[in-house]
Amino acid sequence: MKHPNYRSYTEVVGNQKRPKHPKGGRYTPPKPRPTAPAGNRVYLVLFVLLGTCGALMIILNFLLVLPGSQSGWYTIGGLALLAGAFYAATQYR
Repeated sequence: MKHPNYRSYTEVVGNQKRPKHPKGGRYTPPKPRPTAPAGNRVYLVLFVLLGTCGALMIILNFLLVLPGSQSGWYTIGGLALLAGAFYAATQYR
């Protein structure tokens, strides 16, 4: 059973042809933006943050080499440096 206010497409438009392309033309995709390759600084930041500072800070903290005995702040600082290295890794192209 149809709704009482229902009208078909041909009743609404009549004998008019409906347009194939509402905008009147073909879709043209946007041009891709050129991406510049990352320089050697990304490798340097990754190596310094990940290998040298972050992991070394955590390891030295648990070996009780750092001043202030075993502190959670050294672990948090090392994890922050590791997070910075992961962020730098996402910027690599």
